Amino acid sequence: MTGLSGTRDEVVQSLSLAWRKALAEASGTMRDGDARVSADLLAVACATGVTEPGSAEPAAGRAARLMLETRLPGPQAVRAAVSALTAVEGGQSFLGPLLARYTAAAQRQLLEHQNALHHAVHTARDRAERALRASELRFRAIFTEAAVGIAIRDLRGHIIDANPALLTMLGCTLEELRRADPRELTHPDDGEDNARNYRALVRGEVDSFRTEKCYTQRDGRVLWTNLTVFLIRNEDGSPAFDVALVEDITARYDLQARLLYQATHDALTGLPNRPLFLRRLEEVVADPRPGTRVALCFLDLDGFKFLNDARGHLVGDQVLRVVARRLAQVARRTGSLLARLAGDEFVVLLTSDPDGVRPIDLARSLLATLDAPIDVEGQLPVVVRASIGVVEVRAGEAVATDLLRAAELALHAAK
Repeated sequence: MTGLSGTRDEVVQSLSLAWRKALAEASGTMRDGDARVSADLLAVACATGVTEPGSAEPAAGRAARLMLETRLPGPQAVRAAVSALTAVEGGQSFLGPLLARYTAAAQRQLLEHQNALHHAVHTARDRAERALRASELRFRAIFTEAAVGIAIRDLRGHIIDANPALLTMLGCTLEELRRADPRELTHPDDGEDNARNYRALVRGEVDSFRTEKCYTQRDGRVLWTNLTVFLIRNEDGSPAFDVALVEDITARYDLQARLLYQATHDALTGLPNRPLFLRRLEEVVADPRPGTRVALCFLDLDGFKFLNDARGHLVGDQVLRVVARRLAQVARRTGSLLARLAGDEFVVLLTSDPDGVRPIDLARSLLATLDAPIDVEGQLPVVVRASIGVVEVRAGEAVATDLLRAAELALHAAK
């Protein structure tokens, strides 16, 4: 990890090197010159947020816009930011504001693209209706070449025709779609609102509706879409059939899920982080089951700072990952929640009835799982020792933050 205790120019230089490495790892398609320019601009913006008090939010806004200009896909851009800022001391404090601003900016950009796409789709629909009356060939060209999935359905929901884009999305042939029961295309979690909207459409009560809808692809994966359905009427005004426009937004859902995971989990160990753990603890304390007891086991490693200084941070990180895996195995066996709070501090939340697992037995199991030396690649094994503090109360008799503070005090007493 690079230090940031020097001048601002040294800070910018350190961040520039970190961003260049991160951008190179995130995308092999950026030209070297473009990557260097982007890295230097990002370094200047991030250095302001890291070194100047009160400048984090505007600096995060500038850096987020620069990240968008790299044109990296969302997950790759986020990984690059995490890699660059965690590579320098003090960068993690700027990571939260940066990712928040980037998420908001990416969502705005995505919304703009969607609006432009929807406008184009609406325009294409109007043109298609006119073209259908004037020339079937012109309509067929639009139908076939559209990047958005299009389906023509009868009033019972059966597919009459579908364009190549929709067939690619769903991973099936046109014949399979025509034979399919409409219910087979509906995801089990699809809400009643969609069915109600469609019934109103086929009765002619509305001319269109728009909603988010998920489908199950042929290989079992879930496809999230923006679905817009238009009613086409006969000359006498009665419903004839409908046209469904299907836009794949699965990538947006995946990005949101990744960002949520990164915001609630520790990057090194993959364990829940402090905010997620406190939220879960508050839920348990606020809404207890009758007779439930709540216990916290607060654990940290003895002499870990000396290990980091003597063997290096890379070895320290390897040790923390192994410790996290071992503790997680014990937590899973007892139905407990394990989180990494900071550094070498871990905490386990145990909820049980009076006849369940005893906190003291859980604490002994946590310590025992660390007895075996930890193999370190290219170096001598590391022997780990830990101290642990335990508190237990009846659920509903304590405040979450007070309970955590009591567990930390118990840990200090144990040490």
